[in-house]
Amino acid sequence: MAEMLGLEMKLDKEYIEKSVHDIVKAAIAQALGDPTTILNAAIDSALNAYVDRDNGKLCEKGSWRSKPYLDYVAEKTIEETVREVMKEVIEENKEHFKAEIKKQLSERRFREKLTAQYLSSILNATEDTWKMPISVNFEKQKDKF
Repeated sequence: MAEMLGLEMKLDKEYIEKSVHDIVKAAIAQALGDPTTILNAAIDSALNAYVDRDNGKLCEKGSWRSKPYLDYVAEKTIEETVREVMKEVIEENKEHFKAEIKKQLSERRFREKLTAQYLSSILNATEDTWKMPISVNFEKQKDKF
């Protein structure tokens, strides 16, 4: 009969989706109760959570790698801040560090210690044949002419 009268019923899909979404949200909120209580419980849950000390993923409190979430966040924040500051300080003083390193490397005492340590490492490695097989060859230099 609607076809006879030329009436078409078109429903806006977005309007229906928004209406359904709002109805579902309202039903969930009503079923859960007071939003303040829910929010407080969620905050308490997050603050009292324990995470893995290495990767920050949730874990059981009794795990030997567990750490309170707030401790984990505080440590990570401090580590990141220290890294950033150290990068800045190193960049600002890069030339001074280069000069000091060159100075230290050019001292005779350093060269002597470095040489002694190098030779000691080679001698220690020769005691274990599997670490560093050494072969020494003496060859007469060929004339280039």
